[in-house]
Amino acid sequence: MIAIIIVGYKSKKDLPDCLESIYTSSYKDFQVFFVDNSADGSCDYVRKHFPKVKIVDNDQNLGYAGGNNLLMNLAAKAGAEYFFLLNADTIIEKDCLQKLVNGADKKTILQPLLLLYRDGQKTDLINTDGNYLNFLGFSYCDNLGKNKSQAKPAGSIPLASGAAMFLPVQVFEKIGNFDQSYFIYHEDADLSIRARLAGFDIKLMPSSILWHKYSFSKHKSKFFYAERNRLKFLLKNFSLKYLILVFPAFLITEIMMILYSIAGGWVVEKFKGYAEVLKLLGPTLTERKKIVKIRKITDRELKNSIGPWLRFSELSNPLISVYNLFLVLWWYLVYIFI
Repeated sequence: MIAIIIVGYKSKKDLPDCLESIYTSSYKDFQVFFVDNSADGSCDYVRKHFPKVKIVDNDQNLGYAGGNNLLMNLAAKAGAEYFFLLNADTIIEKDCLQKLVNGADKKTILQPLLLLYRDGQKTDLINTDGNYLNFLGFSYCDNLGKNKSQAKPAGSIPLASGAAMFLPVQVFEKIGNFDQSYFIYHEDADLSIRARLAGFDIKLMPSSILWHKYSFSKHKSKFFYAERNRLKFLLKNFSLKYLILVFPAFLITEIMMILYSIAGGWVVEKFKGYAEVLKLLGPTLTERKKIVKIRKITDRELKNSIGPWLRFSELSNPLISVYNLFLVLWWYLVYIFI
């Protein structure tokens, strides 16, 4: 049985498209679990129009991580073999689930191909064909905006996107739930790396397709969570040797990020992020020890899932292109000594 996990946040307008696509799927052995983090009337709407959905009432915003953990724990007790984590602003193709089930195994997280849904239309443009991981912890949608004909072939990818992730229950039995201290942003990267360190693979299944109503937004709270969580992610998941090798590039990048935050008007959020990382240092080190115990692969094996590039299509700047040359050089040195 597949448990389809949907965490809503002001998503009432998107739920009709999402749930209709799920219930017209060619694969039928599933149960939808839904929790709303915003109290926007989504639960009442779902009860009325999609009574088969298992709704969990919630009186507080648990974030992406907390909402998913709540539903996955419930679904596991109900006998689910696999979880399909799905954003509420997605529309799945009729055979999307069937193809994921056909390709599923107990040691692999699967990523369907996410295409962009724009102006009320399904497009052939890529949202992500697996997320990219830069060696300093930056993570972003890979091949964003390219035609689906340019998507990566089926096979291993660095990270799975939290917008649509198909994974066996065994992943959570082995590595634990999402880290709720992230709240939002980077928790999918954290889960992916922990799973890979524990011996699981992450693969793209490009024949399994869905559309995502994706839009990039800039706001101070997003920069705060993204930067705070990136630093926590590095401290938590990577070996001391790795952190030492990347530190010079990390330090230069942090100086640049501070300058960027001053120019963007969110420097307070940047330094607040540093303070929060220090505040979370104790729990982070405790979590780090747990990861060491379940780790099955070396830094050299992990490096194949990491790269040097910073390619934010939403934040194009000639200086980033120049800085990439430095990052490539430094990653080459790390690559030699790791």
